[in-house]
Amino acid sequence: MMHIKLHYKKNVFIILLSYLTLWSILYYFLPNYISNDYKQINIFDILKVHKYKIDFLNDKYFWLTPVGIFTKIFIETILTTFIFYIGMKVVNFKVHFKLLLIIVIIAHSIFLVQYILEFVYLKIYWNDIKDMKKENFSLFSISYVLYIFKINYNYSLNYCFQIFNIFEIIYWFILTRLFSKYFSISKIYSFKIVLLCYIFPLISWGLVITLLIIIL
Repeated sequence: MMHIKLHYKKNVFIILLSYLTLWSILYYFLPNYISNDYKQINIFDILKVHKYKIDFLNDKYFWLTPVGIFTKIFIETILTTFIFYIGMKVVNFKVHFKLLLIIVIIAHSIFLVQYILEFVYLKIYWNDIKDMKKENFSLFSISYVLYIFKINYNYSLNYCFQIFNIFEIIYWFILTRLFSKYFSISKIYSFKIVLLCYIFPLISWGLVITLLIIIL
């Protein structure tokens, strides 16, 4: 604990940059080893289609490129850290943003494990699932379980069904464990923080996106 407290202020941005770069490298190289049909999306092709205008951010395929995933993970980690920071400040809990960021990055690495396992899974079972859209594949998610069992559902629920998976639940418990350890609080109190600052906002966000999909 003391080791982390002594060094996180100096190294946090190096750690964040390294983590984001690792994500980008994996997103660039791993798809090439699955199949010739599983083509990597070229960021320059997307920019050309949008004539280098800012609306390329609304293109779902941009977020599947190495640049897009770098941006996406950066936003996720910073936003999650900020929400925890605000929430813990509201309850008068003394905390440093940079230490929170380190904890979020460590916990978030479970999604890196998820991506690697998805790659292995796709490599082995490619012929069985190659008809599934790349952006819809999320291993051990509700959407994929329904896909496996050929159960039809309203497409407006797809986003919610994708984000709720076994890795997301593991993420919650890693955060709970790390908060309990590094802030010397009980696991129950730690989980309450995760519940209020992350799980409830995540559920609310999923419901809002689902509602927008239905409306639009």
